[in-house]
Amino acid sequence: YFNKILNDYPNSKNYNKVNIQLGLLDLKIGKINEFQERLEDVSLKDLNQEEKYEYYNLMAYFYDIYDDTFNKKINYSNALKHANNKVKRIYIYNKLLEISEKQHDYINCIDYIEGIQANTETLIVDKELLKDWINYKLKLNENRDVIYKLETLLSSSVTKKDELYYKINIGRSYIYLNEYASSVNILNEL
Repeated sequence: YFNKILNDYPNSKNYNKVNIQLGLLDLKIGKINEFQERLEDVSLKDLNQEEKYEYYNLMAYFYDIYDDTFNKKINYSNALKHANNKVKRIYIYNKLLEISEKQHDYINCIDYIEGIQANTETLIVDKELLKDWINYKLKLNENRDVIYKLETLLSSSVTKKDELYYKINIGRSYIYLNEYASSVNILNEL
């Protein structure tokens, strides 16, 4: 059906989208030459926002096959610019986070975690992402940021378990700052 669209309706508004989808299929079944030929038919400047998102995702997938992390990250970053909804942005942020974690690029890890949280529909903080965010901030010696964020979360915490988690990490951050008295006060209170 995709080939029928390309052959019978070359002026169709779906021409580029079909080529991108066929390119993905070519990649998935290992037809690299066909994939490259197909993408030669795609004019990047003629793509709309959705098609650019799909195109850059496809290119990131291509570079993932060849373990080219640099170009994979560039293409995911470009896809993020064209992601038109929160679900797509969260997907791309997760892909970029995965790459940055492998590279031990903690600054970008923090940015991507914050991007995921900013695009989440609920106000509930994902505990695993928060844990990772805290660990990356601590590795960068940004203890004050950890304390500020946790104190903010603490003011709106709903469960004793959350409150305990936040206070322990605030105390831990004070220890890293060599502010032992503040840490002792929090831990004694607990």
